Amino acid sequence: MTPPAWEWTDLVAHATLGTARRPDVPVRDVAGRAVDAPTAEERVLQAAATLWAGQRTSRRALPHGAVADRWAAPPDDDRPVAPDEAAQVLDAILSDVVGRAYRGATLLAWLREASRVGWRLPARLRADVLAAAPTPLPSDVVAVLGPHGRWLAGLGRPAWSAALLDVAGARTLLADGRADEVGPAVRRLWDDAPATGREVVAAGWDGWTSAKREAVLTAVADRVGEEDEGWLEAALADPRAGATAAARLRGLPDSAHASRMAERLAAMVAVARRPLRPAVLEVAEVRPGPADLRDVGLADPTARPAGQGLVGWWQATVLAGAPRRAWERLVGDLASAVRLQARTPAVLPHVVLAATAQRDATWADALLPAVLAHHRAPSTGGPEVPIGLDRQALIRWQGLVAGLLAVLPRPWPAEVTAGVLDWVARHPSPVPALVQLGPLLATAAGPEADAGLEDLRNTGPMADQVRRHAHMVLAARSLHRAIADMAPP
Repeated sequence: MTPPAWEWTDLVAHATLGTARRPDVPVRDVAGRAVDAPTAEERVLQAAATLWAGQRTSRRALPHGAVADRWAAPPDDDRPVAPDEAAQVLDAILSDVVGRAYRGATLLAWLREASRVGWRLPARLRADVLAAAPTPLPSDVVAVLGPHGRWLAGLGRPAWSAALLDVAGARTLLADGRADEVGPAVRRLWDDAPATGREVVAAGWDGWTSAKREAVLTAVADRVGEEDEGWLEAALADPRAGATAAARLRGLPDSAHASRMAERLAAMVAVARRPLRPAVLEVAEVRPGPADLRDVGLADPTARPAGQGLVGWWQATVLAGAPRRAWERLVGDLASAVRLQARTPAVLPHVVLAATAQRDATWADALLPAVLAHHRAPSTGGPEVPIGLDRQALIRWQGLVAGLLAVLPRPWPAEVTAGVLDWVARHPSPVPALVQLGPLLATAAGPEADAGLEDLRNTGPMADQVRRHAHMVLAARSLHRAIADMAPP
């Protein structure tokens, strides 16, 4: 049925029905100007239109003829604009030459190089850079956007302003913001002014909701240091955020939490020596008591992740929280510990999580060959599981590989790059594996990765997609080389 062709006067009549009988029809709009329309209905519409325009611009009423401060022109920026060759590289980064997974790291590399040289962004690319930038931008690249970029961010989307959030604004936002707003503030403070962040946390923690506390703990991620141990320990008692606080403490291998996990590891795990057979690790089924649960922020046993028994969950928690020194003390040396961990499918994934959380490059390097030897994620109870039965376990295993690789110093040695590419090529699900490792291959792998990616082959049904994603990684690597070459040293 064709809708009726409404005339403007009909719309006005329907929208303002009964307006003429109201005693409060406006005679002035929000800017203070007289509303001189001939009818009450038209006066309402004119006042509403002025209000809408004000909300879309200055967002507050101003005297007639005045201009909001936010519209004032920014100061001049006398730095040179990035030359055309560099702007072309930036255009490629912002386009679809590479996928979104590679854009963030590549964009930051361009901005850092531009900051080193002293360039500013071309005006036509400011909005695109703000839209693609991580939130917040690292402070060492903010200057590239200059005062004009800050001015534009203040007029645009909230995410643009969050990308350029300064320390003063971050302090205010962390203190007074909602749970869904504090992430950028936490990241800015812990990157640039961690003492200020801890001061705000100490002052506001008790008055914040559990949702805001958990948001703060989630956002701080791997930025925690020794100075954070005190408030993280106190946060273990929070009914909702305690488990997240325990996860943050796992990143501090010299903390009291790590020492507690080391003690529990010694009581739970033993080396079983067998005649004429390799030694193995035996994990005892220790049921955690109330003190054990409080130590990992889980005062309520029913709050553990769904689908996990209490004993299994506790074992995984201890294994993922014990530091490397606990294993060396238990077994004798790191190489022997890794050999035993690799033979125990119930232990290896959790140990990988521990090395990743603690950013222990020595441990990660020792574990990597054992992890790459697994193309299918072992179940917690025994042998490898068929691919079709536990696809999620396979995806989790890919995450373990990516976590270890992210800890290793860059660029990777040639043998690491070769091992990763061989793992992808022979993986039973190569496309997700390459997608997950692609950003690391683009930024961390050594120069031999180019030839390896060109030769990457897979004979399965996903061979074409493997080649396509390999070429995306190569494109990202090419852009990183172009960034390195776009300015004199």
